[in-house]
Amino acid sequence: MAINPVIVHAIINGDYVPTEKTYPRENPANPSEIVGYGPLNTREETIRAIDAAEKAFHTWKNTTFDERIERMQRAIQKLKDKTPELSQILSREHGKPFYDAKGEFAVSLMWMEYTCNTVKDVLKDNIKEHENGRTIITSDPIGVVSAITPWNYPISLSTIKIAPALLAGNTMVFKPSPFAPLAVSLVAKIIADEFPPGVLNMVHGEAEVGIELTTNPKVAKIAFTGGTKTATSIMKSASDTIKNMTLELGGNDAAIFLSDFDVNDERAMRRMVISNYSRKIFPIMIQT
Repeated sequence: MAINPVIVHAIINGDYVPTEKTYPRENPANPSEIVGYGPLNTREETIRAIDAAEKAFHTWKNTTFDERIERMQRAIQKLKDKTPELSQILSREHGKPFYDAKGEFAVSLMWMEYTCNTVKDVLKDNIKEHENGRTIITSDPIGVVSAITPWNYPISLSTIKIAPALLAGNTMVFKPSPFAPLAVSLVAKIIADEFPPGVLNMVHGEAEVGIELTTNPKVAKIAFTGGTKTATSIMKSASDTIKNMTLELGGNDAAIFLSDFDVNDERAMRRMVISNYSRKIFPIMIQT
């Protein structure tokens, strides 16, 4: 039975915005199957999204933790309800097994819930009394965050940026990878619908979109997961406005064996091997 292609659009100021140009995303396990179509946004549309986020920030930063948490928890529940459907889409567009796709959603939701449960404690005022008086250290929202994410774990590596940023009182413009844009765009839409317009925006596209997200003076912070070469370009682009950056880059993950480790523990050894080769085409967790 034929399955209708998934069509996703940009999210700008609370609106689902169609684009003139789109690109197909095929099933890697069955290239003749077009799973869906992603939008190709322009630089001008990216500027609109950043402007919307900057405008929304002036109100959103003054909301209470309770309101932010309540909104995020509503989104989490809707994502839980939609997990079977979204996991199927993720599996088809990405090529990962269905059980792996469901596992990625489970981990992502766990992280989102953890952030909801800890944000108050993490960001509370730190008050220090001393002989010369009192020092109060506060954690204020930083502003508009640009989030750029890769294809390997599109749900996890997006929600782990979206949830903390919004719960801390920031707004965001999010750009997913063109190699796995469908399921994560539906996730972003579910989250965005629970927040005021402009708090969470999403654009897709090519180099001009990424350049705008990393150079626009209204962007205060960049959160990027991807390759070191791309990160080098991002750092250069962001240097003119000295943006705050969080970069998670490629590299080797050391597998450390402690003295009491049992090398005959089949379960542990199996997990290490799986971590090494969890993506056959392009390994993304390499242990040394």
